[in-house]
Amino acid sequence: MVMVPSSSPWWTRWLRRYLVGAEQDFTFHPVRDVQLPQIKSAGLYLHVPFCKSLCPYCPYNKIAYADSWVEPYVQAVLREIEEVYRRLGSIDITSIYIGGGTPTHIADKLGTILEYTAYRFRLTGPVCIETNPMDLESGFVTAEQLKSMGIKRISLGVQSFDERCLSLLGRKYSAQILPPTLRSLVQAGFETVNVDLMFALPDQKEEDVLTDIAKAISLGVDQVTLYPLFTFPYTTVGKYRDIKKVKMPDLTVRRRMYKHIHDYFLQKGWQRVSVWGFAREQAPRYSSVTRDEYIGLGPGAGSHLPGLFYINTFSVEAYIQAMKQKDRLPVAMSLRLNDSLSFYHWLYWRLYDTAIPMAPLEKQREKGDRKPLDLVRFLQWVKWAEVKEDFAILTEPGAFWLHLMQNYFALDYVNRIWSTAGETPWPEAVNI
Repeated sequence: MVMVPSSSPWWTRWLRRYLVGAEQDFTFHPVRDVQLPQIKSAGLYLHVPFCKSLCPYCPYNKIAYADSWVEPYVQAVLREIEEVYRRLGSIDITSIYIGGGTPTHIADKLGTILEYTAYRFRLTGPVCIETNPMDLESGFVTAEQLKSMGIKRISLGVQSFDERCLSLLGRKYSAQILPPTLRSLVQAGFETVNVDLMFALPDQKEEDVLTDIAKAISLGVDQVTLYPLFTFPYTTVGKYRDIKKVKMPDLTVRRRMYKHIHDYFLQKGWQRVSVWGFAREQAPRYSSVTRDEYIGLGPGAGSHLPGLFYINTFSVEAYIQAMKQKDRLPVAMSLRLNDSLSFYHWLYWRLYDTAIPMAPLEKQREKGDRKPLDLVRFLQWVKWAEVKEDFAILTEPGAFWLHLMQNYFALDYVNRIWSTAGETPWPEAVNI
């Protein structure tokens, strides 16, 4: 077996060894199936890998949409649902998140998948989906149609209300379609309507970003999530950047813009719900990434369960073929997690939430691990966190700088895994 060696920075390897111990193996091993731990509940993630427009900055697993892919993909997903049910039984599904790709490209088939999921499992939480303006503006899918499927929370990938920024990002729609599209979602009565925006784009100024935010708020959305432009080396933007030396925003620009954004929302009476997310008071949170345990369906989907993380093959064709085989899952790689790594994985996402409950940190101390509590004390000392009502709440500087550190720590790992998985359907071992 050929091992893809680690090229991670030495300090990240030192830090993870300090946190979780030397016995944890950080190798994703090639497998063709896994034994699922017996659980009573989990979130569910469905990855729909089709896009009619392949945005150059998007790092997620996707292929160009073609009608010929849709039905074989849907049948493969139904078989994967059945196989998970065969192994786990009718567990509680605490939420469903549908991402991609652009999930609404197969809107007429999503109802079938959701109905079969409800047939095999007990749905106890909301169904969330992401979409793009073109699918709604063209009438390919309607807000009412999505609501009729049981979808409660929805996110629209706007990126910007400015024509220049949309052109820069390679978006194929005009800013003129955005207000009526967002109004249709707001008026449909979803629990939460989130809009995704980007900031720190080339030549974008603070007032441009605040104008975008004000526009979204005026249209009645419940949540706004903003991301700075960043790249993975294997994305189109990353490759283009290497060739053309495209200048990405420097740290000072990102830092200045983030403070303006953060202060603007708080002045408007909104609450911070993650590093990048801000919501109206009492609005149910829309989130795609912070579920503790979840089962991933579809090509490229990851699953995190007690003691186990595994990734399905990224290849749509290989995924479809694998699911034609009896009694198997389309798993390409897996990583076993010891108790310490499982805890710090949980803590990583609580830092992303910017609110860390203190009780689990106290329990970790009782097990002999004081490092999480020491971290909170350090964050208090540098004024990056404040302890309020049994939670450590990150301050605005703490949210920005800690997430920057998280990116430096984790993005190289993600890039190595995803780039290797994107090159071959069934990768060799990947040491991170």
